[in-house]
Amino acid sequence: MSEKRRLLLVEDLPLPYESLKTHLETNGWAILHATDTDSALRRMEQAQAEAWPIEIAVVDLGLPPGPDNPLRGGLPLIDQLRELQENLPIMAYTSIPPTSVNYAYLIARLLPLRVSLIYLRRMITTPTFADLVELAWKGYFFLSPEQADHLPTAVTDRPDPLNDDLWETLELISSNMAQKEVAARLGNITKDAVKNRVSRIKELLLEAGELELYQNETRDIVDWYQTHHIRYRRFPRITSRYR
Repeated sequence: MSEKRRLLLVEDLPLPYESLKTHLETNGWAILHATDTDSALRRMEQAQAEAWPIEIAVVDLGLPPGPDNPLRGGLPLIDQLRELQENLPIMAYTSIPPTSVNYAYLIARLLPLRVSLIYLRRMITTPTFADLVELAWKGYFFLSPEQADHLPTAVTDRPDPLNDDLWETLELISSNMAQKEVAARLGNITKDAVKNRVSRIKELLLEAGELELYQNETRDIVDWYQTHHIRYRRFPRITSRYR
């Protein structure tokens, strides 16, 4: 299996596909190509069978068919991708002018699905497209109905504030397990050790500026986990699986 990260690129037009493929491969991605919903779902099955997972899906919202509804193909596909893999990073893009699309509706549809969106003024590639893919893969989330010709400079990387043991404990706490149950599931620590881990998680997140003053220790770190685990590429290993 290649060491490259695998990307599902759903684009039906040959010229944009070839341009994006070359650009993304240059930036370290291995590309699986699909042109519509059926082929995209087959590629997902292929990746699962090969045990070489798709790390992110990049989807052209303007898939056919179309003139009556230019987004009729892309949105249903995104619905199905999210059903297949709850934590899959997805970045949607379109060059359809804002005057031709109800962007308020589009954002309302994408927001609950945690799908990043960029609007491309023209189908060309610049280094910023790969940079945006990289950010979406890392778990950053952005909705940009404006022309995305530059990368926002406000987004910066942060080191992971927690180690593997603390992430594992936080995952279990976030699934509504009591501390005694978490200790039993982990099997090698006591309830008091779990309590100490919870306190340590809170301390580290406060030190890293990830939490402000807290009201409820457990509730605050659970809320943080649910919002930020994708950002740190910490997908659930114990309490979740493909749906």
